[in-house]
Amino acid sequence: MNWNRLKEAKVTMVITVLCVLVFAAIHLAPLNLSKIEKAIFLGAYYKPFVLAGEWWRLVSVGLVHVSVWHLMMNLFSFSNTGPLLEREYGRLRYALILCGSIAGGSLFQLIRGGNTIVVGLSGGLYGLMAAYIMLVVQAGGMRIPAYRNMIMEMLMVNLMINFMPNIAYLAHIGGFVTGALLGIILKPGRGSSLKTNCSLALVILLGAMIWLGRDSFAIGQNERYIGSDLSLLKETSRLGLSTHSEHMAEKLDQLYGTEGYIEAVVKEGS
Repeated sequence: MNWNRLKEAKVTMVITVLCVLVFAAIHLAPLNLSKIEKAIFLGAYYKPFVLAGEWWRLVSVGLVHVSVWHLMMNLFSFSNTGPLLEREYGRLRYALILCGSIAGGSLFQLIRGGNTIVVGLSGGLYGLMAAYIMLVVQAGGMRIPAYRNMIMEMLMVNLMINFMPNIAYLAHIGGFVTGALLGIILKPGRGSSLKTNCSLALVILLGAMIWLGRDSFAIGQNERYIGSDLSLLKETSRLGLSTHSEHMAEKLDQLYGTEGYIEAVVKEGS
Protein backbone atom coordinates (compact mmCIF):
# COMPACT_ATOMS: atom_id res chain seq x y z
CA MET A 1 0.00 0.00 0.00
CA ASN A 2 1.41 3.39 -1.03
CA TRP A 3 1.14 5.49 2.16
CA ASN A 4 2.82 8.56 0.62
CA ARG A 5 0.13 8.76 -2.06
CA LEU A 6 -2.60 8.20 0.50
CA LYS A 7 -1.43 11.13 2.64
CA GLU A 8 -2.08 13.49 -0.27
CA ALA A 9 -5.40 11.90 -1.24
CA LYS A 10 -7.79 12.81 1.57
CA VAL A 11 -10.91 11.06 0.22
CA THR A 12 -8.99 7.86 -0.49
CA MET A 13 -7.44 8.00 2.98
CA VAL A 14 -10.82 8.47 4.69
CA ILE A 15 -12.38 5.56 2.79
CA THR A 16 -9.37 3.37 3.59
CA VAL A 17 -9.62 4.14 7.31
CA LEU A 18 -13.36 3.48 7.33
CA CYS A 19 -12.86 0.11 5.63
CA VAL A 20 -10.32 -0.88 8.29
CA LEU A 21 -12.58 0.30 11.14
CA VAL A 22 -15.60 -1.60 9.80
CA PHE A 23 -13.48 -4.73 9.35
CA ALA A 24 -12.26 -4.43 12.96
CA ALA A 25 -15.84 -3.96 14.19
CA ILE A 26 -17.00 -7.10 12.38
CA HIS A 27 -14.37 -9.16 14.19
CA LEU A 28 -14.23 -7.39 17.54
CA ALA A 29 -17.56 -5.66 18.28
CA PRO A 30 -19.51 -7.35 21.13
CA LEU A 31 -22.67 -7.97 19.10
CA ASN A 32 -24.88 -11.05 19.50
CA LEU A 33 -24.47 -11.90 15.83
CA SER A 34 -22.41 -14.13 13.54
CA LYS A 35 -19.68 -12.50 11.42
CA ILE A 36 -21.91 -12.46 8.34
CA GLU A 37 -24.75 -10.96 10.37
CA LYS A 38 -22.33 -8.35 11.74
CA ALA A 39 -21.37 -7.49 8.15
CA ILE A 40 -25.05 -6.96 7.32
CA PHE A 41 -25.56 -4.96 10.50
CA LEU A 42 -22.64 -2.68 9.59
CA GLY A 43 -23.77 -1.97 6.03
CA ALA A 44 -23.32 -4.94 3.67
CA TYR A 45 -25.61 -5.24 0.68
CA TYR A 46 -28.55 -7.46 1.68
CA LYS A 47 -31.46 -7.41 -0.73
CA PRO A 48 -34.39 -7.72 1.73
CA PHE A 49 -33.10 -4.88 3.90
CA VAL A 50 -32.49 -2.69 0.84
CA LEU A 51 -36.04 -3.31 -0.39
CA ALA A 52 -37.34 -2.65 3.13
CA GLY A 53 -35.97 0.89 2.89
CA GLU A 54 -32.26 0.80 3.78
CA TRP A 55 -31.17 2.14 0.40
CA TRP A 56 -27.95 3.50 1.87
CA ARG A 57 -26.65 -0.07 1.71
CA LEU A 58 -26.18 0.41 -2.04
CA VAL A 59 -23.15 2.58 -1.13
CA SER A 60 -22.15 1.44 2.38
CA VAL A 61 -21.41 -2.04 0.99
CA GLY A 62 -18.10 -0.61 -0.24
CA LEU A 63 -16.85 -0.19 3.34
CA VAL A 64 -17.59 -3.75 4.46
CA HIS A 65 -15.06 -6.61 4.26
CA VAL A 66 -15.16 -9.86 6.22
CA SER A 67 -11.98 -11.55 4.99
CA VAL A 68 -8.60 -9.97 5.72
CA TRP A 69 -7.38 -11.15 2.29
CA HIS A 70 -10.33 -9.45 0.57
CA LEU A 71 -9.69 -6.27 2.53
CA MET A 72 -5.96 -6.14 1.78
CA MET A 73 -6.39 -6.90 -1.94
CA ASN A 74 -9.02 -4.19 -2.35
CA LEU A 75 -7.08 -1.60 -0.36
CA PHE A 76 -3.91 -2.38 -2.32
CA SER A 77 -5.72 -1.69 -5.61
CA PHE A 78 -7.44 1.33 -4.10
CA SER A 79 -4.18 2.89 -2.89
CA ASN A 80 -2.72 2.64 -6.40
CA THR A 81 -5.72 3.84 -8.42
CA GLY A 82 -7.53 6.17 -6.02
CA PRO A 83 -4.90 8.89 -5.45
CA LEU A 84 -4.22 9.21 -9.17
CA LEU A 85 -7.88 9.79 -10.01
CA GLU A 86 -8.48 11.97 -6.95
CA ARG A 87 -5.71 14.27 -8.16
CA GLU A 88 -7.05 14.25 -11.73
CA TYR A 89 -10.73 14.84 -10.93
CA GLY A 90 -10.60 16.69 -7.63
CA ARG A 91 -12.07 15.41 -4.37
CA LEU A 92 -15.77 16.01 -5.05
CA ARG A 93 -15.84 14.60 -8.58
CA TYR A 94 -13.69 11.67 -7.53
CA ALA A 95 -15.99 10.90 -4.59
CA LEU A 96 -18.99 11.02 -6.93
CA ILE A 97 -17.35 8.57 -9.35
CA LEU A 98 -16.40 6.20 -6.52
CA CYS A 99 -19.75 6.28 -4.72
CA GLY A 100 -21.70 6.29 -7.99
CA SER A 101 -19.82 3.21 -9.19
CA ILE A 102 -20.47 1.36 -5.92
CA ALA A 103 -24.16 2.25 -6.15
CA GLY A 104 -24.30 1.30 -9.84
CA GLY A 105 -22.81 -2.09 -9.06
CA SER A 106 -25.27 -2.60 -6.21
CA LEU A 107 -28.21 -1.70 -8.47
CA PHE A 108 -27.10 -4.28 -11.04
CA GLN A 109 -26.95 -6.82 -8.22
CA LEU A 110 -30.36 -5.75 -6.87
CA ILE A 111 -32.14 -5.97 -10.21
CA ARG A 112 -30.57 -9.06 -11.78
CA GLY A 113 -29.13 -10.97 -8.83
CA GLY A 114 -30.79 -13.21 -6.27
CA ASN A 115 -30.85 -12.72 -2.51
CA THR A 116 -27.11 -12.80 -1.91
CA ILE A 117 -25.05 -10.88 0.63
CA VAL A 118 -22.41 -8.71 -1.04
CA VAL A 119 -19.46 -7.01 0.64
CA GLY A 120 -16.46 -5.06 -0.57
CA LEU A 121 -15.17 -2.09 -2.51
CA SER A 122 -14.85 -4.00 -5.78
CA GLY A 123 -17.73 -2.28 -7.58
CA GLY A 124 -16.11 1.09 -6.88
CA LEU A 125 -12.69 -0.21 -7.93
CA TYR A 126 -14.08 -1.40 -11.25
CA GLY A 127 -15.64 2.04 -11.69
CA LEU A 128 -12.32 3.76 -10.98
CA MET A 129 -10.60 1.43 -13.44
CA ALA A 130 -13.15 2.33 -16.10
CA ALA A 131 -12.74 6.07 -15.41
CA TYR A 132 -8.97 5.68 -15.72
CA ILE A 133 -9.34 3.86 -19.04
CA MET A 134 -11.61 6.64 -20.32
CA LEU A 135 -8.94 9.19 -19.42
CA VAL A 136 -6.30 7.22 -21.31
CA VAL A 137 -8.57 6.81 -24.35
CA GLN A 138 -9.54 10.50 -24.45
CA ALA A 139 -5.88 11.51 -24.15
CA GLY A 140 -4.98 9.31 -27.11
CA GLY A 141 -3.02 6.88 -24.95
CA MET A 142 -4.36 3.82 -26.76
CA ARG A 143 -2.19 4.77 -29.74
CA ILE A 144 0.89 4.18 -27.56
CA PRO A 145 1.75 0.45 -27.43
CA ALA A 146 2.88 0.49 -23.79
CA TYR A 147 -0.38 2.10 -22.60
CA ARG A 148 -2.49 -0.09 -24.88
CA ASN A 149 -0.85 -3.28 -23.60
CA MET A 150 -1.22 -2.16 -19.99
CA ILE A 151 -4.95 -1.49 -20.47
CA MET A 152 -5.51 -4.83 -22.23
CA GLU A 153 -3.68 -6.72 -19.47
CA MET A 154 -5.69 -4.89 -16.81
CA LEU A 155 -8.96 -5.79 -18.53
CA MET A 156 -7.99 -9.44 -19.01
CA VAL A 157 -6.94 -9.91 -15.38
CA ASN A 158 -10.12 -8.33 -14.06
CA LEU A 159 -12.25 -10.29 -16.53
CA MET A 160 -10.76 -13.56 -15.27
CA ILE A 161 -11.45 -12.53 -11.66
CA ASN A 162 -15.17 -12.58 -12.47
CA PHE A 163 -15.04 -16.32 -13.18
CA MET A 164 -13.78 -17.10 -9.68
CA PRO A 165 -16.24 -18.58 -7.12
CA ASN A 166 -18.21 -16.31 -4.78
CA ILE A 167 -17.57 -13.23 -6.94
CA ALA A 168 -20.38 -10.68 -7.36
CA TYR A 169 -19.73 -10.22 -11.08
CA LEU A 170 -22.93 -8.22 -11.55
CA ALA A 171 -21.62 -5.60 -9.10
CA HIS A 172 -18.34 -5.50 -11.03
CA ILE A 173 -20.13 -5.01 -14.36
CA GLY A 174 -22.42 -2.34 -12.94
CA GLY A 175 -19.52 -0.53 -11.31
CA PHE A 176 -17.48 -0.59 -14.52
CA VAL A 177 -20.28 0.74 -16.72
CA THR A 178 -21.24 3.45 -14.23
CA GLY A 179 -17.61 4.47 -13.69
CA ALA A 180 -16.97 4.76 -17.43
CA LEU A 181 -19.96 7.07 -17.90
CA LEU A 182 -19.28 9.17 -14.80
CA GLY A 183 -15.60 9.37 -15.70
CA ILE A 184 -16.50 11.12 -18.94
CA ILE A 185 -19.35 13.22 -17.53
CA LEU A 186 -17.30 14.53 -14.59
CA LYS A 187 -13.98 15.04 -16.36
CA PRO A 188 -12.76 18.59 -15.55
CA GLY A 189 -13.09 21.01 -18.43
CA ARG A 190 -15.72 22.47 -20.67
CA GLY A 191 -18.80 20.56 -21.72
CA SER A 192 -18.80 18.54 -24.92
CA SER A 193 -21.17 16.46 -27.02
CA LEU A 194 -19.56 13.33 -25.55
CA LYS A 195 -20.38 14.47 -22.01
CA THR A 196 -23.95 15.23 -23.08
CA ASN A 197 -24.33 11.84 -24.75
CA CYS A 198 -22.92 10.04 -21.71
CA SER A 199 -25.29 11.92 -19.40
CA LEU A 200 -28.19 10.83 -21.60
CA ALA A 201 -26.85 7.25 -21.65
CA LEU A 202 -26.68 7.23 -17.84
CA VAL A 203 -30.31 8.37 -17.58
CA ILE A 204 -31.40 5.75 -20.12
CA LEU A 205 -29.42 3.08 -18.24
CA LEU A 206 -31.14 3.94 -14.96
CA GLY A 207 -34.54 3.90 -16.66
CA ALA A 208 -33.81 0.54 -18.29
CA MET A 209 -32.66 -0.93 -14.99
CA ILE A 210 -35.85 0.19 -13.26
CA TRP A 211 -37.96 -1.27 -16.09
CA LEU A 212 -36.06 -4.57 -16.14
CA GLY A 213 -36.13 -4.83 -12.37
CA ARG A 214 -39.83 -4.20 -11.89
CA ASP A 215 -40.51 -7.94 -11.47
CA SER A 216 -37.29 -8.86 -9.65
CA PHE A 217 -38.01 -7.44 -6.23
CA ALA A 218 -39.79 -10.51 -4.88
CA ILE A 219 -37.81 -12.73 -2.51
CA GLY A 220 -38.47 -16.43 -3.13
CA GLN A 221 -39.29 -18.84 -0.33
CA ASN A 222 -35.91 -20.55 -0.65
CA GLU A 223 -34.07 -17.20 -0.50
CA ARG A 224 -35.45 -16.01 2.81
CA TYR A 225 -33.27 -16.02 5.91
CA ILE A 226 -35.85 -15.07 8.49
CA GLY A 227 -33.76 -16.38 11.40
CA SER A 228 -30.94 -13.98 10.55
CA ASP A 229 -33.42 -11.18 9.90
CA LEU A 230 -34.86 -11.62 13.37
CA SER A 231 -31.41 -11.74 14.98
CA LEU A 232 -30.44 -8.50 13.25
CA LEU A 233 -33.65 -6.69 14.14
CA LYS A 234 -33.53 -7.85 17.77
CA GLU A 235 -29.92 -6.63 18.04
CA THR A 236 -30.99 -3.30 16.54
CA SER A 237 -33.68 -3.01 19.21
CA ARG A 238 -31.23 -3.98 21.95
CA LEU A 239 -29.01 -1.07 20.93
CA GLY A 240 -31.85 1.40 21.40
CA LEU A 241 -33.20 1.59 17.84
CA SER A 242 -36.47 -0.22 18.46
CA THR A 243 -38.53 2.20 16.33
CA HIS A 244 -36.39 1.52 13.28
CA SER A 245 -36.32 -2.21 14.04
CA GLU A 246 -40.12 -2.41 14.21
CA HIS A 247 -40.46 -0.36 11.02
CA MET A 248 -38.09 -2.75 9.22
CA ALA A 249 -40.00 -5.74 10.59
CA GLU A 250 -43.24 -4.33 9.19
CA LYS A 251 -41.63 -3.80 5.77
CA LEU A 252 -40.16 -7.32 5.75
CA ASP A 253 -43.57 -8.80 6.58
CA GLN A 254 -44.95 -6.98 3.54
CA LEU A 255 -42.06 -8.16 1.37
CA TYR A 256 -42.29 -11.81 2.46
CA GLY A 257 -46.05 -11.93 2.92
CA THR A 258 -45.60 -13.22 6.48
CA GLU A 259 -48.67 -11.36 7.80
CA GLY A 260 -47.13 -9.63 10.80
CA TYR A 261 -45.07 -12.57 12.07
CA ILE A 262 -41.69 -10.80 12.00
CA GLU A 263 -43.09 -7.61 13.54
CA ALA A 264 -44.73 -9.59 16.36
CA VAL A 265 -41.53 -11.51 17.19
CA VAL A 266 -39.46 -8.32 17.17
CA LYS A 267 -41.89 -6.46 19.43
CA GLU A 268 -42.04 -9.40 21.79
CA GLY A 269 -38.27 -9.46 22.06
CA SER A 270 -37.89 -5.67 22.49
